[in-house]
Order: sequence, then C-alpha cells, then structure tokens
Amino acid sequence: NNKKKRRKNMKFIDSETYPGKGISYVEIEHKGKTYVGVAHCHPEDEFSEYTGCRYAHERAEIAAMKEEWKQKKHDCEECRKFIKALVSYKTFDPDSQMAKNMWHQFNCRVKEVNKLAEAISKKMLALDVSIKQQTTINNAINQRRLINKEKK
Repeated sequence: NNKKKRRKNMKFIDSETYPGKGISYVEIEHKGKTYVGVAHCHPEDEFSEYTGCRYAHERAEIAAMKEEWKQKKHDCEECRKFIKALVSYKTFDPDSQMAKNMWHQFNCRVKEVNKLAEAISKKMLALDVSIKQQTTINNAINQRRLINKEKK
C-alpha cells in the first residue's frame, strides 16, 4: 500500500535516450523537486531504450526516496533534540498523558524513517538483481549468436 502511495507521488516528467552513446535519462518530480536517473549501456551489450529508461527511472526514484529519507531523518533528529530539552525541565512529568503522546509520535516518526530506509534498500537490491539478470540474458544471447555464426 505504501509502495503505491510513494510511487503515486512521483510524477514522470521526461526521458531521453542516446543510442549511439548507450545512455538513457529519466526525469521525475517528487514533492516539488526534480530528480534525474541515468543508465549507461555496457559497451558489449546491445542498447535497449526500454531497458535503459527502466533502469534510469528506478535510479531517479531511488534518488527521490533517499532525499525524502534524509529530510525525515533530519526532522526526527530535531524532534529528538526538542524532546531532550523538554525532559530537562524540572516541571516535566514523564508519566503525563502529554509526555506519552509525545513519545508515541516520536516513535512513529522513527518507524517511518526506518521503513523508508528499508524500502530504499529493497529497491536498490531489486535494481541490482534486475541488472544482473539482464546481463545473464545478454550473455546467453551473445553466446547463441556466436554459436550460430560458427555453424554458418
């Protein structure tokens, strides 16, 4: 559910490919900021606009998610500093309902930061796996081409 929500906030803006150079760019917008993802084709591989743009898009989303994570982590740290300052007051009652609500809100923010970090990690791993699978497929295709050439 969160994955759909996060992707929904990311708006595709533009893409460009340069087949001669084997480069693909994708630009997305997330929370008012623009992020660009870039994918380079390995010199020995055959360039694919679809694959290049897919990888570039994933990289742009990862960049946007990392920026969101940095902001949320910063906000969490500021919240922690504020709570630390409050706790130092003599009149602060750690058993009050207000104190309990404050800690609850802080813990919710920490969980949100950790959840986003995990989502980024999973997305990066999935991209890496996808690239490795594509490399395996490309190697098999190239191997088959060599065998077919030798038969002729």
